[in-house]
Amino acid sequence: MKTGSEACNTLSEGPTPGLEEERVGKIFPDAYTAAKLDGRGASSGRAVGWAAVVKNEEDMQRVREGAVIVAPTASRDLIAVMQKACAVVTEFGGIGATAFWYAREYDIPAVTGVEGLTEVVREGDLLLVDGTNGTVEIVRHKAHHSHR
Repeated sequence: MKTGSEACNTLSEGPTPGLEEERVGKIFPDAYTAAKLDGRGASSGRAVGWAAVVKNEEDMQRVREGAVIVAPTASRDLIAVMQKACAVVTEFGGIGATAFWYAREYDIPAVTGVEGLTEVVREGDLLLVDGTNGTVEIVRHKAHHSHR
């Protein structure tokens, strides 16, 4: 199984080594932060990846390798797909939730308590997750305004 840090080394465009900001720059040379959302860090570290919005079991089937899982809560059900994730972000849930224990154990950055998360983040948004500081940035491409 890949740990979160290993999964984050690739995005759908292929290997893009370096710091998160450098990787974003290689994908979107004219990228900008469309929104910065605050929460509480649940597992330290930083990651960049495409959002996979998970609200039900059908959504879990579509989570791809290296995705950032975006979910309403840190339910135990997320554990089944977390091995693919490079980060996890939730709107609700305490840092003691089983899913966040798993994130810490496997070095997957995680943020919880992000108010309005599931209304703001869309499937396929490029996210920069900072589990140490409890922030999530939505990155957009100036020319196209989003990656689809």
